[in-house]
Amino acid sequence: MTLFRRLSVRVLITALLAVALGLSCAAASVGVLLRKGQHSTAEALRIWATHTGPKWCEQAPESWSFRLGGGARAFAYDVSSRSSRNPDADPWPLASGAPPVHVGDTLALGRNAEHGRVLALRARESGPCSLIAATYPKESWLGTPARVGIAVFLLASLPSALFGFVAVMRPLGRRVQALSRSAAAMGSSRYQPAAARASGDELDAIHASMDRAHARILQDQERLADRLKTLRQHLTNVAHDLRTPLASLQAQVEEALDTSLAPEALAALQGALRDCVYVGGLTENLRLQSQLEEGWNPARAPALDLAATVMRTAQRLEHYAKRRGISLNHAVPEARVAVVCDPFACEQTLSNIVENAIAHLGPSGQIGILLDHAANGTFKLTIADDGEGVGFAALNRLGERAFRTDEARARDPRGSGLGLAIARTVCERCGWQLAFGHAEAGGLQVEITGPIASDGRERESPC
Repeated sequence: MTLFRRLSVRVLITALLAVALGLSCAAASVGVLLRKGQHSTAEALRIWATHTGPKWCEQAPESWSFRLGGGARAFAYDVSSRSSRNPDADPWPLASGAPPVHVGDTLALGRNAEHGRVLALRARESGPCSLIAATYPKESWLGTPARVGIAVFLLASLPSALFGFVAVMRPLGRRVQALSRSAAAMGSSRYQPAAARASGDELDAIHASMDRAHARILQDQERLADRLKTLRQHLTNVAHDLRTPLASLQAQVEEALDTSLAPEALAALQGALRDCVYVGGLTENLRLQSQLEEGWNPARAPALDLAATVMRTAQRLEHYAKRRGISLNHAVPEARVAVVCDPFACEQTLSNIVENAIAHLGPSGQIGILLDHAANGTFKLTIADDGEGVGFAALNRLGERAFRTDEARARDPRGSGLGLAIARTVCERCGWQLAFGHAEAGGLQVEITGPIASDGRERESPC
């Protein structure tokens, strides 16, 4: 565990430095405070002993006491009897085996657990005031020196803690953040391989594994992209090859429907015609969808006449709608309506919308297609029917891939919503707006609006 060993050593060294520095500063500050307090008390006792203090004590030794700073209180003792005449005085402060104290000497003594520190001064050779002892009250570990020591310790430890953060945590944090960014971008072009690594620890090993995984992901993506491209090309080729036989089959079925047949045969042929139209539209949609998924933009094409495309689509589907008992009508302006869109994509978009209306209408249904100029150089194409329509909740979802209403699935289980999804995609890439709403007759109304291109040419033939 190279990384953790290095971090452990750094953290241990930093902690030891912080503790050593803090304890040294705290001990020094406490020692200074204690020495200062003892020195002040000793000086106060000396000043008192060299002036009129002994005389005051000798006048009334049984009641004499003297208060000093820091809560200390001094009492007078008789060296000969080792006692004090003041009943409030502490016991004799000197130990039984202590060396003799001469006049003018000052001693700093430790006491038992009942009292604090003691300073003793020999003021006279003998008498009731021959020894003056100042006793400090017992201090807890949270006394003033201890509190000051703790504060100094904390202040001294702060730079060490900051040093530890800068030396240990910040480098580790930067490396972990770089690792996180690489993990989030793995498999994309934003992934940045790690630079040359000299430490060789666990994080570098993880980053190296991510580099290898990223390379494998790119290889898999390239291989899958090639397979998908091959599959789409194969699908396009199959759809293209099916166009001719499906058109021929549909023509033969329609020709057979024009003959005199029994009702059973007529119903069968009508079902076969619906299947031909469905399979033909499906193959064309699969071909167009494969092109759209490859990023093909239908707007990269010369301008075409939308009015001619509407007429051609309506005439092609009018005969099929009539065989189902549905009336399909269209109206376009006399002037050319130029739009920028690929002809195949544009016609397939219109076919999908109209065939969707035909598939969901019953006999005697009405479908209207109206193309007109709108304001500000735009066109408006409306396709409306008088069917049952769809609910408000489903309107916003029309055009989603694989979405069909429950009513549509009940009428015809075939289909996956691909046609309207392709129509929405083509409109978006051509800069058109596709909207679904309710028609005045109660059915579904589809509106397509977009800009008109000015190419100055005459209307092309719809045939």
